[in-house]
Amino acid sequence: MTVSTARPVVGQAVSAPAMSVVSCRPLIGSEAQAHAWHEEVERVVATFTGYLGTEVLRSGGARQDRTVVHRFSSTAQLETWLGSDVRGALFAQTATLLEAPPKQQILVGASDRECVAVVRSYRPAPADERAFLAWHQRTTAAQRAFPGFRGSEVLRPVAGAQQAWTVVFRFASALQLEHWLASGEHERLKAEGPEPLATPLPRTPAWRPLRGRGRR
Repeated sequence: MTVSTARPVVGQAVSAPAMSVVSCRPLIGSEAQAHAWHEEVERVVATFTGYLGTEVLRSGGARQDRTVVHRFSSTAQLETWLGSDVRGALFAQTATLLEAPPKQQILVGASDRECVAVVRSYRPAPADERAFLAWHQRTTAAQRAFPGFRGSEVLRPVAGAQQAWTVVFRFASALQLEHWLASGEHERLKAEGPEPLATPLPRTPAWRPLRGRGRR
């Protein structure tokens, strides 16, 4: 997943951006109808206030699996689209077009304008995923003892959109973040865990799951 390095100007009020990531697979023989349905969804979502754009990722196989990312300026504006009657009517049509109900993940940006975040991506082997999650829990427990800690989340892979596991942790200020990064506890836990895929990205808006959203 691409993470923007843009950040708000201190002192300006900001609202958190938000996105929905929807994965689906057309029924065999219904590919053309599913494409027409998707085009209608795009026509309708573009009329909603706060809509920023759509990214579509297609699999290379014959089944044409599709992951669609809708981006909005704020969580409230995304919620308006998700809760709208017109969207509900459109997604009710998927029973005859898709193999299964679409899978959806909602991500929101960090709204705290002073927040400083680090984003790290990992690709543990399937057999090591439980150990990876246990390591993240131990790391988060250690971070809670440090001043300014604002939270840590794990973003699971999303087919076609996010191949790696992504860990986002946030502190209230750059100084407090550096205190954690320079600590012996951080070094010890870092050595226990898997090697990140890329260099950490500090001072980025932190995307995180929107709790309690399981709807299609």
